[in-house]
Amino acid sequence: MFGALAGITTIINKEEVRGGLKVLSKVPKNELIKTHTAENRCTGIAISGGINAKNDIMKISGHKSEREFLTYIKVTKEETAQALTTHPYFNSSKLKVV
Repeated sequence: MFGALAGITTIINKEEVRGGLKVLSKVPKNELIKTHTAENRCTGIAISGGINAKNDIMKISGHKSEREFLTYIKVTKEETAQALTTHPYFNSSKLKVV
């Protein structure tokens, strides 16, 4: 519903296995967007924004272990690198380029 309101209406190929058989169908992308999709993306954005995963995000996401949490989130290497460029540790005047 919300995906359609946002204009996410591209038709995509969906592949499922039913009864051991591969079933292909065409569905609007917005039909695949669920609450879990938003939760997952929100945690990734929060981490990229520098919010501490273990101390802050895990407390509100309900994950019991860091291992479980890390398999849940989808943060790309590029997003991690971008977040690190703004982290105070890497912007410290105490660091020297060698």
